[in-house]
Amino acid sequence: MCQAWGEVSYRIKPDENLETAIRRIAASQLGKAIAALENPGDAPEQAFHTARKHCKKLRALVRLVRPVFSGYGCENKSFRDAARQLSGVRDGAALVETVEKLIERQRGE
Repeated sequence: MCQAWGEVSYRIKPDENLETAIRRIAASQLGKAIAALENPGDAPEQAFHTARKHCKKLRALVRLVRPVFSGYGCENKSFRDAARQLSGVRDGAALVETVEKLIERQRGE
């Protein structure tokens, strides 16, 4: 079992055709992105980061099937634009965290 990125790698089931597998995997990634945003918990910036990662995985998936996927351009652009809209929140949170760490470090000096 591959655990390199913190989750099990995708698998195509032996009795599943390729199109069905790709659709299942894409639906799973989209569902996880939506779930992260619908239930942000105490760390909304982490939810945005998680959703962005799932958008990136969706883009990678459609890139794999680009030669036989006529809707590649539209889908790739949609996932790219969605991830880009989410990046502002994550970037802002990272900036605040960095400034807080710098302030804390300078307090001791």
